[in-house]
Amino acid sequence: MIGGTHLGSASDKQVEKTLEFIEKHNIQKIGVSHCTGLANSAKLYNRLGDRFLFASAGETIEI
Repeated sequence: MIGGTHLGSASDKQVEKTLEFIEKHNIQKIGVSHCTGLANSAKLYNRLGDRFLFASAGETIEI
């Protein structure tokens, strides 16, 4: 999944629901960008580990 999550100003509850959705649907990779915010990007990374990617401008993703 690649795209803007727009979680930058999301509540902890919304971030948790998003993480639960990612896990429930067994999403293997998630690439987020600036609109996720640094704090919430860190939360996603801490929970998802290698499944997380900060997809900044110029990032190459091989499928």
